[in-house]
Amino acid sequence: MLELRLSQFRGEGASLASLFRRYCTLPDPLTSLEEAERRAHVDLPQRIRSELRQEREVLRLWLRFQIAAHPWFHERLHRIGQELAHGS
Repeated sequence: MLELRLSQFRGEGASLASLFRRYCTLPDPLTSLEEAERRAHVDLPQRIRSELRQEREVLRLWLRFQIAAHPWFHERLHRIGQELAHGS
């Protein structure tokens, strides 16, 4: 069962809305290198495990309420799981 506690997330003032804006917006690869790397999932190996776990939990919750989410979000969730399973 998914358990989301905002207190487990780093940073002051972390609201559910701000977490959704941070992790549940489809990256536009034309806006910046960071967005392009995120869109291609190449940012994941450089992220710390706690950030990956945070993004995974927020995405899981957000996807529960989506009727037709862009396939990228499902792929992102899968890739995060792979990184957590095999990453250092």
